[in-house]
Amino acid sequence: MHAALQITGTVLLSLIGSTMLKLSDGFSNLPPTVLFIITYCLAFYLFSLALRTLPLSVGYAIWSGFSTAGNALVGHFYFHEALGPAHILVLCIIIVGIVLINNARIPDTE
Repeated sequence: MHAALQITGTVLLSLIGSTMLKLSDGFSNLPPTVLFIITYCLAFYLFSLALRTLPLSVGYAIWSGFSTAGNALVGHFYFHEALGPAHILVLCIIIVGIVLINNARIPDTE
């Protein structure tokens, strides 16, 4: 599987997992707790596959950045959490940072 698909799957699974974590109510609600465990295990598996091709810094930046932005959107639309202009600006900066780190060309230091 291509690294872009693997990292996309990682992000989507972690979004589902994070949502289930919130719905688990401190692991007291069993179905979301089980789904949280399953989705995060699958997310880590896909991430490990993506890291065969992607540098760790790039892979982790993509995963954490897009997951952060996605969780903010899920929190806003599903859980009715605040998402003001400052939040949106910072999330856009995170996305720009992901694009920049993904396109950075670092010369070999050997």
